[in-house]
Amino acid sequence: FKDKAWGELLDTFQTKRRAVDGVTSVRSDPVECTLDGIQVPLALTLSGFQEYAELRSPTEGLFFGLDADSLWPYFRSMLGSEGPDAALRRSDLLHLSCTLRCGNVERHGGVLLRGDADSRCAFHVDFRHLWHFAPLPNFGLALEIEVHEGKNRSGASFVLDEDLSNAQWNLALRSGTDLAPLAWDANNEFAFRPFSRGALAGKIALVRRGGGCGFAQKALAAQEAGAVGCIIYESEGDREDMGYVYAMGQRFSGVEYPAPKIPCLMVNAQAGKQLIEAARSPQGAQARIGMSRDEAALRRPARSFETFQENVAKGEPVHIAVLVERVELAAPLSSWTDGPRISWLMPRGAEYMITSENTSTHVLGTVHVVGPRPTGPGGPI
Repeated sequence: FKDKAWGELLDTFQTKRRAVDGVTSVRSDPVECTLDGIQVPLALTLSGFQEYAELRSPTEGLFFGLDADSLWPYFRSMLGSEGPDAALRRSDLLHLSCTLRCGNVERHGGVLLRGDADSRCAFHVDFRHLWHFAPLPNFGLALEIEVHEGKNRSGASFVLDEDLSNAQWNLALRSGTDLAPLAWDANNEFAFRPFSRGALAGKIALVRRGGGCGFAQKALAAQEAGAVGCIIYESEGDREDMGYVYAMGQRFSGVEYPAPKIPCLMVNAQAGKQLIEAARSPQGAQARIGMSRDEAALRRPARSFETFQENVAKGEPVHIAVLVERVELAAPLSSWTDGPRISWLMPRGAEYMITSENTSTHVLGTVHVVGPRPTGPGGPI
């Protein structure tokens, strides 16, 4: 990761400059693994996205994750199989789940792959990359939540800039908020009832998802009580029960609610717990909802990736654990147009899931790189 090519490719994405020497991807040194008796050089890659057999320009987006091309030797063997079950074997998929650890950074990802004999490539059927860099995330708004505990920022501070769901009405707002007290009412966590007039004056309200009222209703309730912003949080199990939300709308139970005039974001359960703990700390906490249309902000990598880069530069080893499974389909899929999905990679409720009723999985093996190799080829991922 200390090779300058990694930085140059990221710079291409951030500045929209022409790629150096036309490079669209870089990969780590591989670690040789054996899957079903086939040697496979597993590696990590920073790459543009694949469109058929071609890689798109890095300026259009990048991902950091497992290198699908390194799995081609396995698919080449599988596609060349013969016998009564050959047709089914050729349609098998590979599911890889991985965990990356480097210093204080831990990431989880996965990819579902299929082999294509014509292009001699392994294609992403579904994926959850370790990091994903998009040029226009969140409908063209760079989003973040900045939090400082204690008076005069005397306590812990953190920034949330990943897995944030935007709100439809944010697109009509000029900006986010300034730093403001973070408020959470445990007796009205869903904002199902009106807050007391002025109870949230000048504050950013923390409100839980669900409870029989929609996103706009929650933001409007906070607004009516004087709030300058609203953060909706999920609790454990909420996403599994209610599904993933890409953007929060104004319609709920057949009713179209007015557009709130305060910015609103939604965070996942882990971030929600962190925000509640900050709001309940002895000296309270202040927060800021950041929304920017600046292209430099839109193309900035997540803070966690910047920390990962800093850790690597300091010499921290990169540890990777990978679980590989072959997914056998009960019948060859007639079309890839709609894109099959594996339930462990997709939010609940997604269409085209491949379920346990028509598949079986076989664990091929686990690869665990526990530390860097000192010298020579086949160094650490």
